[in-house]
Amino acid sequence: MIIKTFRAETSSAALKRVREEMGGDAIVLKTTQESGALGRIIYEVTACLENPTVGQSSKIFPDENKSVPAVEKKPSVPSEKEVQANPPSVDVVSGDIWQKRYEKLELKINTFLNSDTVNQKKDDSPFSSVVEQLNAHDFSQAFIEEFRAELEESYDGSDDVIIFAKLKLAEKIIQYTTDDFSLEIGDKLAVVGPAGAGKSSIMGKLAASLVIKEKKKVTLLTLDDVKMGAYDETAAYAEILGADYADNRTAVESSHNNETITLIDTVATPQIIENIVPINDKLDAIGTTYRLAVFSAIMRSKDVAAMTEQMQAIHPTHLVITKTDMTDCLGTLITAAHSFDLKIVYTTDSPGGIGELHTPQVEKLVNEILQVEAASE
Repeated sequence: MIIKTFRAETSSAALKRVREEMGGDAIVLKTTQESGALGRIIYEVTACLENPTVGQSSKIFPDENKSVPAVEKKPSVPSEKEVQANPPSVDVVSGDIWQKRYEKLELKINTFLNSDTVNQKKDDSPFSSVVEQLNAHDFSQAFIEEFRAELEESYDGSDDVIIFAKLKLAEKIIQYTTDDFSLEIGDKLAVVGPAGAGKSSIMGKLAASLVIKEKKKVTLLTLDDVKMGAYDETAAYAEILGADYADNRTAVESSHNNETITLIDTVATPQIIENIVPINDKLDAIGTTYRLAVFSAIMRSKDVAAMTEQMQAIHPTHLVITKTDMTDCLGTLITAAHSFDLKIVYTTDSPGGIGELHTPQVEKLVNEILQVEAASE
């Protein structure tokens, strides 16, 4: 484990040094600021890397890893008096002394991390309450540190702290939302994502909206040959809506129909990237127009961020967040958008296949996150 403090004139610059030297697995322990020369503010960010590689250690502490050419010396034979006066240490001879030193150092580091020292450190930032709310809503640490740095750099003290944070958070979230997503005849849309996220339900809701509200023809396809009952579920949706239906065996041929909007359900995204290739190839063969990545709001932000590499291998174009009524934490929505740099087109709080798809309401999201609706009116 490595702990290091980085200093810079801005908190974003210090965080940039953390990422450059420690990489994306670094954990930020604390952020402080102090007055430097000529009254300038110096920002300090202390971060740790739990399992550094040799290359990372060399990059973080280059001077300590430089090798010194060994000087060959002829072994000397101590006299009997010298041996009696200075008996050889078992630790030195066996090399155990270095192991003991390492164990002591590791014990001190673990004691420090497991104590409340970091959490008890007074946060003098005017935005400490904002950070607390973001943590309570399970925002990713990457988003929190980035947003906090932006607040501290742009705040001049003339506005109320909470109102200022609300406006800035709204500006941030609006980058990741859209309310003008629509489908036209000939479009082919696939829903992708992890198991249990609600892909089939999203396809059903979207199909119902297109057929009942927009009076458009749809074709339902399923590529899921793993989940029990996947074919029957899709066929049932199609029968209820009077839509065409096809399964994995005839999906490519059926997708050639450009007189309908084609909605495609897919198998749960595998953990191994190599296993995603066949799914991606099938969607390429179908010629998808859009690929909606579906995530459940009850997933932890850390888990969503960890899936970024796998999900990017299937090339999603937009995001959908489901089960928003099953949690009070809204961090997953923004963590997903921030991690994938994609816009959220729909949210839904209905677990079944029938129900409304909602477009994200930025002001409502911000008010619920910061709990400032009453104060802002």
